[in-house]
Amino acid sequence: MTAHRVAALVRTLPAATLDAILERLDEPAGSKSRVLACVSHEATAAALRSILADADLPTVAAMIRGARAMGDLRAQDGTVDLVWTGPHAPSSTLYRTEQTLLDLIAQARRSLLIVTYAAYDVESVREALQQAITRGVRVDLVVEQAKVSVSPLAALGGAEAGLHVWEWPEDKRPLTDKGKSGALHAKCAVADNDVLLVSSANLTGHALEVNMELGVLVKGGALPRQVREHFEGLMRRSVVDRTP
Repeated sequence: MTAHRVAALVRTLPAATLDAILERLDEPAGSKSRVLACVSHEATAAALRSILADADLPTVAAMIRGARAMGDLRAQDGTVDLVWTGPHAPSSTLYRTEQTLLDLIAQARRSLLIVTYAAYDVESVREALQQAITRGVRVDLVVEQAKVSVSPLAALGGAEAGLHVWEWPEDKRPLTDKGKSGALHAKCAVADNDVLLVSSANLTGHALEVNMELGVLVKGGALPRQVREHFEGLMRRSVVDRTP
């Protein structure tokens, strides 16, 4: 059914893209070609083209608004989507890792927590963090310092002055029976206690653009706040320490 396909499409598209589609659907002299120009992903464009073939523009606009409203209601309990970096599959509508992270940073209005093992070659992320800091967002960055060859702060040069940087001191890490210490290997991001990204991807160009990486994006519900509060607990107990 067309309504089901519209609901599936709405779940995969970011808010800005949906806004652009609706704006063009509402144009007095709107055209299908102008609506299709809002999306570039091959599978997404094919899905939208199929919907436009089965219904007129006002009907599609009404279905998108209805599906979006239902999605907003479900979001109160939390929604989960998959996030991917890697080879393109023609039928896939998985969110892309880099764009998902950039959208999460852009959405933050009060607080932003980013946890990563490695960070380098991420100019787009550095710029997004700088913009978040400029608009008054508190940015906490929890990073591995002891086991990486490239300093995360060097990779984020220019933004570091506004960052609250935390690390897991080596003298507070458990040891294996061979005397090897643990590593800070978690990768996640939380915006305003409302949106959570958990991914295998580090904050690196390769991880965000060319590796095979998989993660989940959680919007709403209790999990974003739970992750944020977990790391705040580690900070309060000085399991992770603020760097000078």
